[in-house]
Amino acid sequence: MHTKVETSIISHEIARRLLLKQSMEDISQAMAIELKTLQAHVRRGPFKALLDQLQSKLYRPTDQALADKGRNLKEEINLAAIKSFDRLTQLLEAASSEAVVMHVAQDMLDRAGYAKKQVVETEATLRIDPIDAGILMEALATDKAARERIKQNPDVLKGTPHPLAGKIEEELGNG
Repeated sequence: MHTKVETSIISHEIARRLLLKQSMEDISQAMAIELKTLQAHVRRGPFKALLDQLQSKLYRPTDQALADKGRNLKEEINLAAIKSFDRLTQLLEAASSEAVVMHVAQDMLDRAGYAKKQVVETEATLRIDPIDAGILMEALATDKAARERIKQNPDVLKGTPHPLAGKIEEELGNG
Protein backbone atom coordinates (compact mmCIF):
# COMPACT_ATOMS: atom_id res chain seq x y z
CA MET A 1 0.00 0.00 0.00
CA HIS A 2 1.29 3.45 -0.90
CA THR A 3 1.48 6.40 1.48
CA LYS A 4 -0.48 9.60 0.74
CA VAL A 5 2.68 11.27 -0.55
CA GLU A 6 3.50 8.34 -2.84
CA THR A 7 -0.09 8.24 -4.11
CA SER A 8 0.05 11.98 -4.78
CA ILE A 9 3.31 11.61 -6.72
CA ILE A 10 1.88 8.71 -8.71
CA SER A 11 -1.32 10.66 -9.43
CA HIS A 12 0.67 13.66 -10.65
CA GLU A 13 2.74 11.44 -12.94
CA ILE A 14 -0.39 9.79 -14.37
CA ALA A 15 -1.97 13.21 -14.91
CA ARG A 16 1.20 14.52 -16.56
CA ARG A 17 1.26 11.58 -18.95
CA LEU A 18 -2.44 11.99 -19.76
CA LEU A 19 -1.88 15.67 -20.53
CA LEU A 20 0.90 14.60 -22.88
CA LYS A 21 -1.74 12.51 -24.68
CA GLN A 22 -0.22 9.14 -23.78
CA SER A 23 -2.61 6.20 -23.98
CA MET A 24 -3.79 4.39 -20.87
CA GLU A 25 -2.00 1.26 -22.12
CA ASP A 26 1.29 3.12 -22.50
CA ILE A 27 0.96 4.70 -19.06
CA SER A 28 0.09 1.36 -17.52
CA GLN A 29 3.13 -0.29 -19.06
CA ALA A 30 5.55 2.56 -18.32
CA MET A 31 4.49 2.88 -14.69
CA ALA A 32 4.02 -0.85 -14.05
CA ILE A 33 0.40 -0.41 -12.97
CA GLU A 34 -2.32 -2.87 -13.93
CA LEU A 35 -4.53 -1.32 -16.62
CA LYS A 36 -7.74 -1.95 -14.62
CA THR A 37 -6.20 -0.31 -11.54
CA LEU A 38 -5.15 2.69 -13.60
CA GLN A 39 -8.59 3.04 -15.19
CA ALA A 40 -10.27 2.88 -11.76
CA HIS A 41 -7.85 5.49 -10.37
CA VAL A 42 -8.51 7.88 -13.26
CA ARG A 43 -12.30 7.65 -12.73
CA ARG A 44 -12.09 8.72 -9.07
CA GLY A 45 -13.23 12.22 -8.14
CA PRO A 46 -9.99 13.37 -6.48
CA PHE A 47 -7.95 12.40 -9.54
CA LYS A 48 -10.37 14.16 -11.89
CA ALA A 49 -10.05 17.30 -9.76
CA LEU A 50 -6.24 17.06 -9.87
CA LEU A 51 -6.27 16.58 -13.65
CA ASP A 52 -8.59 19.55 -14.13
CA GLN A 53 -6.41 21.70 -11.87
CA LEU A 54 -3.23 20.80 -13.78
CA GLN A 55 -4.93 21.27 -17.11
CA SER A 56 -6.18 24.72 -16.17
CA LYS A 57 -2.66 25.71 -15.04
CA LEU A 58 -1.22 24.58 -18.37
CA TYR A 59 -3.77 25.63 -20.97
CA ARG A 60 -5.99 28.38 -19.64
CA PRO A 61 -3.19 30.94 -19.08
CA THR A 62 -1.99 30.44 -22.65
CA ASP A 63 -5.49 30.82 -24.06
CA GLN A 64 -6.07 33.88 -21.90
CA ALA A 65 -2.79 35.47 -22.95
CA LEU A 66 -3.73 35.16 -26.61
CA ALA A 67 -7.22 36.53 -25.92
CA ASP A 68 -5.75 39.46 -23.96
CA LYS A 69 -3.60 40.46 -26.89
CA GLY A 70 -6.73 40.56 -29.02
CA ARG A 71 -4.99 38.70 -31.84
CA ASN A 72 -5.03 35.16 -33.01
CA LEU A 73 -1.92 33.12 -33.60
CA LYS A 74 -1.97 33.67 -37.35
CA GLU A 75 -1.89 37.44 -36.87
CA GLU A 76 1.08 37.07 -34.52
CA ILE A 77 2.95 35.01 -37.10
CA ASN A 78 2.12 37.50 -39.86
CA LEU A 79 3.49 40.35 -37.75
CA ALA A 80 6.67 38.39 -37.09
CA ALA A 81 7.01 37.69 -40.82
CA ILE A 82 6.72 41.38 -41.62
CA LYS A 83 9.39 42.21 -39.04
CA SER A 84 11.63 39.49 -40.48
CA PHE A 85 11.16 40.83 -43.99
CA ASP A 86 11.98 44.36 -42.81
CA ARG A 87 15.16 43.08 -41.13
CA LEU A 88 16.22 41.17 -44.25
CA THR A 89 15.61 44.29 -46.35
CA GLN A 90 17.75 46.36 -43.96
CA LEU A 91 20.54 43.79 -44.18
CA LEU A 92 20.30 43.76 -47.96
CA GLU A 93 20.66 47.55 -48.14
CA ALA A 94 23.18 48.15 -45.35
CA ALA A 95 25.47 45.11 -45.27
CA SER A 96 29.10 45.90 -46.00
CA SER A 97 29.93 42.32 -46.88
CA GLU A 98 29.14 41.22 -50.42
CA ALA A 99 28.72 37.64 -49.16
CA VAL A 100 26.01 38.75 -46.71
CA VAL A 101 24.22 40.71 -49.44
CA MET A 102 24.32 37.71 -51.77
CA HIS A 103 23.09 35.35 -49.06
CA VAL A 104 20.21 37.63 -48.03
CA ALA A 105 19.18 38.28 -51.63
CA GLN A 106 19.24 34.56 -52.44
CA ASP A 107 17.26 33.76 -49.30
CA MET A 108 14.61 36.35 -50.15
CA LEU A 109 14.29 35.05 -53.71
CA ASP A 110 14.05 31.45 -52.48
CA ARG A 111 11.30 32.34 -50.03
CA ALA A 112 9.40 34.24 -52.72
CA GLY A 113 9.38 31.14 -54.92
CA TYR A 114 12.21 32.08 -57.25
CA ALA A 115 14.63 29.40 -56.12
CA LYS A 116 17.05 27.88 -58.59
CA LYS A 117 15.51 25.00 -60.46
CA GLN A 118 17.10 21.73 -59.54
CA VAL A 119 17.39 18.97 -62.08
CA VAL A 120 17.33 15.51 -60.67
CA GLU A 121 18.33 12.65 -62.92
CA THR A 122 17.62 9.09 -61.99
CA GLU A 123 18.32 5.84 -63.68
CA ALA A 124 16.08 2.88 -63.12
CA THR A 125 16.17 -0.74 -64.11
CA LEU A 126 12.83 -2.40 -64.56
CA ARG A 127 12.66 -6.09 -63.83
CA ILE A 128 9.52 -7.79 -65.06
CA ASP A 129 8.57 -11.23 -63.92
CA PRO A 130 7.94 -13.78 -66.72
CA ILE A 131 4.16 -13.74 -66.34
CA ASP A 132 4.01 -9.96 -66.67
CA ALA A 133 6.48 -10.15 -69.55
CA GLY A 134 4.10 -12.51 -71.31
CA ILE A 135 1.22 -10.10 -70.95
CA LEU A 136 3.37 -7.28 -72.29
CA MET A 137 4.54 -9.44 -75.20
CA GLU A 138 0.95 -10.26 -76.14
CA ALA A 139 0.07 -6.56 -76.07
CA LEU A 140 3.11 -5.74 -78.22
CA ALA A 141 2.21 -8.48 -80.70
CA THR A 142 -1.12 -6.80 -81.43
CA ASP A 143 0.25 -3.28 -81.69
CA LYS A 144 1.45 -2.28 -85.17
CA ALA A 145 3.59 0.56 -83.90
CA ALA A 146 5.26 -1.80 -81.45
CA ARG A 147 5.96 -4.23 -84.30
CA GLU A 148 7.65 -1.43 -86.23
CA ARG A 149 9.84 -0.55 -83.23
CA ILE A 150 10.77 -4.19 -82.86
CA LYS A 151 11.68 -4.32 -86.58
CA GLN A 152 13.97 -1.33 -86.05
CA ASN A 153 15.57 -2.91 -82.97
CA PRO A 154 15.18 -6.71 -83.10
CA ASP A 155 17.61 -7.20 -80.20
CA VAL A 156 14.84 -6.05 -77.84
CA LEU A 157 13.34 -9.54 -77.88
CA LYS A 158 16.58 -11.42 -77.33
CA GLY A 159 16.46 -13.51 -74.17
CA THR A 160 12.75 -12.89 -73.49
CA PRO A 161 11.49 -15.94 -71.60
CA HIS A 162 8.11 -16.14 -73.30
CA PRO A 163 7.12 -18.43 -76.18
CA LEU A 164 5.43 -15.55 -77.97
CA ALA A 165 8.78 -13.78 -78.34
CA GLY A 166 9.96 -16.51 -80.71
CA LYS A 167 6.71 -16.26 -82.67
CA ILE A 168 7.13 -12.50 -83.10
CA GLU A 169 10.74 -12.96 -84.19
CA GLU A 170 9.59 -15.53 -86.77
CA GLU A 171 6.84 -13.26 -88.09
CA LEU A 172 9.20 -10.32 -88.34
CA GLY A 173 11.80 -12.46 -90.05
CA ASN A 174 9.24 -13.67 -92.61
CA GLY A 175 7.51 -10.26 -93.00
